[in-house]
Amino acid sequence: MRLMCGFRRKRERLCMAAVAVLACICLAVFLCFVFLRDGGTTGNSSGTPGVGNSGVITTGSSSGIFSDPSIGFSFSVPDGYHAQKILSDSGETVIVQPATGSSGFQVFVIPFSDPGSSITAARVEKEARLTITHTASVTVASTAQGLSFIDNSSSPPLYDTWFAYNGYLYQAQTWASNAPLMENILASWQFK
Repeated sequence: MRLMCGFRRKRERLCMAAVAVLACICLAVFLCFVFLRDGGTTGNSSGTPGVGNSGVITTGSSSGIFSDPSIGFSFSVPDGYHAQKILSDSGETVIVQPATGSSGFQVFVIPFSDPGSSITAARVEKEARLTITHTASVTVASTAQGLSFIDNSSSPPLYDTWFAYNGYLYQAQTWASNAPLMENILASWQFK
C-alpha cells in the first residue's frame, strides 16, 4: 500500500507537470496566432492595417515628397498626411496617415531575390496564403510590373498592390475603402 501511494504521488506530480507544460504551449500558440494574425501589432493605434507602434523611425515627411535614398524611391505625400519609415529585421515599412483621423496606408519593402519573376495572383495566393479577388496587372513608375488585388483574408478587406523593382518587393496596403488614395500616391511613385 505504501508503495502504491508513492507511485500515485509521483504520477500526480508528472501529470501536473505535463498539464503545466501543455498550458504553456497553448499560451505560446495563442500569442503567436494573435501577433501573427495582425502583423504583430496587438494594440495597434495607428489605424493603418498591420502597423503597430514599434520599430525605429528614421525618416519623416509631413507634406510634399517622401524619399528613401537608401533604397531609391519617392512618392508624393498628400496635404494633411504624414509619412514615416520604420525599420525592422525583415525590411522597412513606410506609413502614410493623416494628422487627424486614422485611415492611411503602408508600404512594406523587403529584399527580393527573384527579380525576373512576375507577381501573379497564383503566386500571391500560394506563397502568402491569401484569398484574393479583383486582381489587375499594374505598372508603377513606368517600369515596375505588379499586381493589385483585394485581400479577403482580412475583415474588413484590404486593398494591396505588390510590385518588384531592382532587388526589392514592395507591398502597398490599405483598407479596401481607401484604395483611391493609395492609387493616387502610387501614380506619383518614382525610382531613382
